[in-house]
Amino acid sequence: EEEAEAAPAVVEKEEEAAPAPAPAAAAAAPSEPAGALVPIKEETVEFTAGLLGGIAGFAVGGPILGAIGAAIANYASKTDEEVGEVVSAVSKSAIETWNYLSR
Repeated sequence: EEEAEAAPAVVEKEEEAAPAPAPAAAAAAPSEPAGALVPIKEETVEFTAGLLGGIAGFAVGGPILGAIGAAIANYASKTDEEVGEVVSAVSKSAIETWNYLSR
């Protein structure tokens, strides 16, 4: 009798979990421009800022300065200061260039 009671609980959990991914996928699709390899969102801009800062730091001073440059550029892209706007603009331009060249 206990096994019979436990089985419906598992079925209910499967029914609840199944519909959840569909709305999430539908909500994500309209925000991405058609043909863009990398969507221009806040997360991708911040990641690209860290990536560019890491590359610049690595070129100047090796892996230690690369890690420091990545952290500083990522932090700067999250601030509302003027430097954050500049870093975000450079990151957006890099993403747009990447999307254009990858077509």
